[in-house]
Amino acid sequence: LYGGLQAGLGIVGGYTASKGTAFSYSPQLGYEFETKNGKSVDATLKYDGYSVGGGLGSFGLRLAYIF
Repeated sequence: LYGGLQAGLGIVGGYTASKGTAFSYSPQLGYEFETKNGKSVDATLKYDGYSVGGGLGSFGLRLAYIF
C-alpha cells in the first residue's frame, strides 16, 4: 500500500472559461499485489485537480502488470 502527492504549477487552456496558470495537485493511493505465478499487479487511484475558476479535475485508475 502506498500514497503520494504531486503539486505544482499547471497551464490551463482549451475550452475552459479560465485560461492561464493555476495551482495543480495530484494525490494518489495505490496497492501492489502478487499473482500466483510470482509476478505483480499494481492498481493506483489518482485525482488531478487545478485551482482555476470553480475548480477543474479528473479521476483516474491505473492498472499495471509488472513482469
